Amino acid sequence: MKPDRQFLRATRVRVGKAASDDSDGCNGVFRWTEGPLAILAIASDREGWGHVSITAWRSVGPEVGAYELPSWDLMERVKQLFFGPDAWVIQYHPPKAKRINNHNSCLHLWEPLKQKLPIPPPEMV
Repeated sequence: MKPDRQFLRATRVRVGKAASDDSDGCNGVFRWTEGPLAILAIASDREGWGHVSITAWRSVGPEVGAYELPSWDLMERVKQLFFGPDAWVIQYHPPKAKRINNHNSCLHLWEPLKQKLPIPPPEMV
């Protein structure tokens, strides 16, 4: 993971049950707003994987508090902020028997830290 350290410093949750500090590196909870959305990201780079889970909800308007599935653009922005602009990351879709769904509007990005991801040919991306 090659995160935007300035972004992490500015958005890190530093108080409460989910608190962390800059010495935790990429590991922690991060919160910010983008337009009408509040974003919550939980990031880690442990056990050989870089991982970020992303949840978004309406922070203004008549649907305040309504969860919203993160868009492609938001996932791309999170990817760049936490993994860097040149990283290849993946989103897994496990077999139904292995799927754990604690939140219907939460998506995850993954990057193996000890090996290189196989990458499809450019014309297939």
